[in-house]
Amino acid sequence: MTGWEMSPHEVAGEATYQVGASFMAPADEHYYGLGRNQDSLVRWICADV
Repeated sequence: MTGWEMSPHEVAGEATYQVGASFMAPADEHYYGLGRNQDSLVRWICADV
């Protein structure tokens, strides 16, 4: 993992947190088992998730 963040956030009037993480992966690495996404992305390299 190359970094992470956590900041206060509000959803529907409720106080919560927004979190994120970033990491480096080899260009030929593939991810499986992430489930179906509304964006129909299959290859997640260089994509914001």
